[in-house]
Amino acid sequence: MRSAKNAQFHVLIVDIRWPVETFIERLIKGLLEHDIAITVATAEKPSEEWLKTSGFYWLFTPNWDGLILIRLLRLLKMFGKSFLLAKQDIDLFRHHFENKSDFVKQLRKWNQLMPFTGGKWDVIYFPWNPGAIKYLPLFDLEKPVVISCRGSSINVAPHNLKEVSIIDGLLETFKRSTKDHCVSEAIKNEAVNYGLAPEKAVVIPPAVDPDFFKLDKKLRVENLEQRGYLWVVSIGSLIWRKGYEYALLVIRKCLDMGIPIQYSIIGDGLEKQRVLDTIYDLGLNDNVKLLGKLSPDQIVNELNRNDVFLFTSLSEGIPNALLEAMSCAIPVVTTDCGGVSEAVTNGVEGFVTDLRDVNDLASKIRKLYEHPELRHEMGTNGRERIIKDYNQKDQIRKFVDMFESVLSKEV
Repeated sequence: MRSAKNAQFHVLIVDIRWPVETFIERLIKGLLEHDIAITVATAEKPSEEWLKTSGFYWLFTPNWDGLILIRLLRLLKMFGKSFLLAKQDIDLFRHHFENKSDFVKQLRKWNQLMPFTGGKWDVIYFPWNPGAIKYLPLFDLEKPVVISCRGSSINVAPHNLKEVSIIDGLLETFKRSTKDHCVSEAIKNEAVNYGLAPEKAVVIPPAVDPDFFKLDKKLRVENLEQRGYLWVVSIGSLIWRKGYEYALLVIRKCLDMGIPIQYSIIGDGLEKQRVLDTIYDLGLNDNVKLLGKLSPDQIVNELNRNDVFLFTSLSEGIPNALLEAMSCAIPVVTTDCGGVSEAVTNGVEGFVTDLRDVNDLASKIRKLYEHPELRHEMGTNGRERIIKDYNQKDQIRKFVDMFESVLSKEV
């Protein structure tokens, strides 16, 4: 890896928390391997291992918290440095404060923007639409801006009556962006309704490393009579849009049909108690385990121990968890949400059902239970599909090409 001064170009990634989500971490590592310098703007300091990585940089973006005197002194220091080195950027940001009468809100906003003055990045990248809306003044820096459009930011948030301002934000940021990355054709089509220009959209689906997420034959049990149960697993945050109530109803239905089943959920979230209550109400305490948040290595092991991957989400782009399961050669039973049907062909890599269709989901699991050869065939097809269409190396190359395109004169 080269140093930043020898890098092809420099990308600033804005509005993330450290440590980052696994898929963002993989993207950063992939871009670094392509000699692209990366600066992450976070309040949290990355580990020393990351800070010692050639081409990787950290921009401290402090939260507006702590003792008021410390906040004011820190802001004054940032103002002084920016006034000396990048007064032009302060002038660019100033017009965003012309109609603000709340002095505290002004201080908070200046605290948010000051770290970005005087930056030498070539491209500004927002991994999520809300970040682009939150940091709208950064568009004034006249750098190419790339925004990623993912599931809930496009197909959930705009329908929330408490978040009506997000529609105006999407319209404005789509108007000013240089390129817009969409994780699926379905998300692209939805984003067009909120101002995305189709000609600026680049569809790059999520991807996984098939050398990491792979079948471990030592853990996979083909003959279920040896174990006595069909093992089913789901992965995802414990939030409403993942549809766990329907997944648990499916498990109840399978048990009522006489299928011996054990179900595990990998993930954690704000609605854990509601999931636990549903498990209790359906009498599933002996058949369902909540495994919490696991490391990538632990997830691979769990995927390989299971026979079927169940996905009952109500809203998605293309879920990484689904692709990881396919890469581990597990047949999937999934609802047709977002771009799922772009990755899973019904009857080939698994089964795709209508949203909330508990009976159909349960019947598909029953079919896989009764036909081990079908489980093997669909699992094999899923892994082949990942290698062909959702390989991480190909995804990184497409991101590189997209960033290069915004720096060309042809944009």
